Amino acid sequence: MNPPAPPPDAPATEAATPPPRKVTLYLVRHGQTPFNVEHRLPGHLPDIHLNDEGVRQAEQLAAAVREMPLTAVVSSPLERARETAEIVLRGRDVSLSFDPRLMDTDVARWAGQKIEDLNKSDPAWQQFARRPTQPPEGAEGFYQVSARVVAVAEDARHNAALGDFVMLVAHADVLKLIITHYLRLPIEGAHWLQVPNASITALSFVGEHDPSVLALNWLPAPTWLRPTMPPQNESVASVQAPPADDPVGFQSAPEQQ
Repeated sequence: MNPPAPPPDAPATEAATPPPRKVTLYLVRHGQTPFNVEHRLPGHLPDIHLNDEGVRQAEQLAAAVREMPLTAVVSSPLERARETAEIVLRGRDVSLSFDPRLMDTDVARWAGQKIEDLNKSDPAWQQFARRPTQPPEGAEGFYQVSARVVAVAEDARHNAALGDFVMLVAHADVLKLIITHYLRLPIEGAHWLQVPNASITALSFVGEHDPSVLALNWLPAPTWLRPTMPPQNESVASVQAPPADDPVGFQSAPEQQ
C-alpha cells in the first residue's frame, strides 16, 4: 500500500545542503636567480631569469610533485616565476595563467641595488626595512602588497573553474604575506618567515573555514639539513630577521625575491 499523500498545505521538503567545497592552494616560490646570489633587490625589474641552480631546483620540485593533484597554475608574470611554473608543468596537461597581482614588492628606486650597500649607506632604506608597513613615496609597503596578493589567493580558492588543486607561483614577500594572512599572524611579523627558493606551502580550505596547513615551505632537499650552506635571501620582508633562504623580507640581509 502506498503511503498517504501529504496534505496540500504541507511544506515542501528542503533540499539537502551540499557539503562545503574543499580546495587546496599550493604556494610555490620561484627557483634561484643571479639576484638571489648577489643579494640584489629585483622588485619589478624585467629579464631576471633562473640561473642553472634555479632550473635544477625547479626540476627537482617538479619531480617531487609529479603525482600531486593539480588542476590549475596561476603565476606572477615576472620571468623567474614564469620559468619555474613552466618547468613544474612540463609534460602535464594543466592550465597556466598569469596574474600581475602576484608580482614581487615594488621597491621603486632600490630595484637592482645590493642590500648590503643599502644597509650601510641609505637611511631611507634602513627606515623602510625597520617599518615595512610604512613605505616611502613610490614604493610598496606590506599592506599594499598583502591586499593584492591575498585577493589572488581568495579568487583562486573560490573560482570553481580552476578546480580544487590550484598552485600559485610567486615571490618570497608575496608568499610570506599570504601565509601571514591565513595564519592570522601580525603583518609586520612576515619577515620572520623563511621561504626558500622552489619551496612549497600547502593550505587546505573547507568552505569558509580557516585553512589547515598541510606543508610549510617544504623542500625536496631542505636547506636547514645543511647548515653550512650559505644563506640565499631575497625579500623586503627579511631585512630585520636573521639571514635566510629568501630575500625583500626585511632583514639585515633581505631576501632577493
